[in-house]
Amino acid sequence: MVLRLKGFYPDKNILSFYDDDNRDIDFDVLNWHKDKRLRVCMRSLVNGLRYKVTFTLNDVQNGLISAKIESFVPDAANRLGYWLRPDTLKLTPHGSSITMTNLGWAKCYLPLSLKLRLTADGATHDLGVIADGAWEPGTTTQDFALDLTNLHGTFNIALALNNPDGVNIRMAVNKKYLEDGWLQAGIIQL
Repeated sequence: MVLRLKGFYPDKNILSFYDDDNRDIDFDVLNWHKDKRLRVCMRSLVNGLRYKVTFTLNDVQNGLISAKIESFVPDAANRLGYWLRPDTLKLTPHGSSITMTNLGWAKCYLPLSLKLRLTADGATHDLGVIADGAWEPGTTTQDFALDLTNLHGTFNIALALNNPDGVNIRMAVNKKYLEDGWLQAGIIQL
């Protein structure tokens, strides 16, 4: 959620934001100094600046929302350059596609490749590059063909975005990455 910073009130341990309708949204940050992510975020406090705020909803009672703030990053930092997010992945025997959105303000300055792999019971099936390009800002869908006829069972789907040197690049998602830098993207039954 994108919000503007109203201020940090250390005497009350409150970090206060407001939305486009000028509604205040306050977070209790009593132990912010013990949370590494929040310590980093607290270095960039500028009242009135737009931040991408990530939080976990805890409870809703009598119209009051209880949530734990996870992080907040200046919105401009997220927009500079490119910021790729996989939106949909369709895998079918008759044709497959991936839809990627570049949330940034620029296309990728190097051609990037998106790789796909399936894993099950310790076996890994690297299906190779399924999409590549410089991805202009906005949404792009690329079709690709896969031979899935020899694969049967339930598989974990993982994606990796690589630069030309083969180094994995993080995508604009808040999901947990696997130890080898691949993004766990779901499960498929073949």
